[in-house]
Amino acid sequence: MQKQNTLICTVGTSLFESNLKHLSESTANAPTNWHELKQAYDLQNWALVADELLKIQDPSTRVCGAEINTVEEIRKKDGLIWRIWSFLFPIQRQVEIQVEC
Repeated sequence: MQKQNTLICTVGTSLFESNLKHLSESTANAPTNWHELKQAYDLQNWALVADELLKIQDPSTRVCGAEINTVEEIRKKDGLIWRIWSFLFPIQRQVEIQVEC
């Protein structure tokens, strides 16, 4: 079976409304940079949010949101061939994160 090389995934609801909005020191399994991530979210500094997300060692960490968690699970199962990930945030000012694998 030929492996796929394209996956389109928007990031938003679970990341912003469920996770970053409520992120605090009491959040279970919060990343070490939770304070910087929360501050960037509160300031609506989406480029900084992207930078802080990239610092999280395990993309399957719940705070990353369901979309990123799912993409990481697909990657782990070797279901896709890719060298660059692009995550598009549905916000007023578009931010694209590219991660080279």
